[in-house]
Amino acid sequence: MYLMYNTSEEYKLSVRLMTYMHETFIKEAMDGIMMQKTDFKIEVVVGDDFSTDRTLDIIKSYQNTDQIHIKILDRQNGDAYWQKRQKLGRLYNFINIIENCTGKYVALLDGDDYWTDPFKLQKQVDFLEQNPTFSMCGAVAQCLKMGDTEKEFDNAFLSNRKEILQTEDFLSGYPVHTATVLFRTSMIKLPDWMLNVSNGDLVLFSLLAEKGPVGFINEKMSVYRITGYGVWSSMSLVKRYYAFQNTSNYLNKHFKKKYQYNLRRWEFKEAKKVSQLYQDEGKYKNYLKFILKNYHRYFWRLIWLPQQNYILKSLKLKLSNAFVKFGMYIGLRTRIKNIITKLNKIKD
Repeated sequence: MYLMYNTSEEYKLSVRLMTYMHETFIKEAMDGIMMQKTDFKIEVVVGDDFSTDRTLDIIKSYQNTDQIHIKILDRQNGDAYWQKRQKLGRLYNFINIIENCTGKYVALLDGDDYWTDPFKLQKQVDFLEQNPTFSMCGAVAQCLKMGDTEKEFDNAFLSNRKEILQTEDFLSGYPVHTATVLFRTSMIKLPDWMLNVSNGDLVLFSLLAEKGPVGFINEKMSVYRITGYGVWSSMSLVKRYYAFQNTSNYLNKHFKKKYQYNLRRWEFKEAKKVSQLYQDEGKYKNYLKFILKNYHRYFWRLIWLPQQNYILKSLKLKLSNAFVKFGMYIGLRTRIKNIITKLNKIKD
């Protein structure tokens, strides 16, 4: 079963704006949308996942223009959406907003990120119009780390060496960030199993790349904000690893193991982070359990886990001590047996 999308002629582009408790950041997101200069009409489809702060109030303070129309999806506790949301989970919000987008193209934005280039949407639509076989377009995103007292930009998502990306690029890592993505609606078909994964954007990008190449514009257009409060960023490394492993399993099945090598390499990078964490915390028992549970996925690559030699030496030492103790036990047992035999002879 596939989730399909309907388009209309009224809006050439839909902005999928997904929000949850973004009161502190939503103004920058909305300002980045409203400053866009285009020769086509835009609809902003807002899907709020039941925020209890002022996120929606701030969005409602913005007025429609001749070019931009804001559409806030009506959601209330107890309605049909709420019942599906409760049953199907967080990712239903991700999918439901896209289902309500009617544009020929869809641009993705989360409420804690924002756009910095007023011509972002125009440039990307022009690119896809000029390249009809392409499914999607990405661009450069800056990464903004939020601390207690400071904001710091780094180059985590600053550039991409490739101008054209294929499916294997998305199954080897994140070559584009969600806040930069604009895709062609007619090329997307989302499977129902997408509701079972945590990495919805990865699934979306991979399925789009399967339908056509992805263009990359090497210009700064967006800012990805790391707050530490997001669903993914607030997860522990261990939970992230297993969530990604689950996504990898579904993608591997969908692509009939065609990109298994790419996915396993990516998984292994995440496994190294978990193993390093356990070692830094001195949780060697957890480390061994983690290896035993996942060794069949990586096999020989396990020798490259952090400080593997140290772990092996520790195990060798423990085994040696165990053998010494066992030997002492056998030796003592033999001596006692000989003594008992001699005493029995004397008694006879």
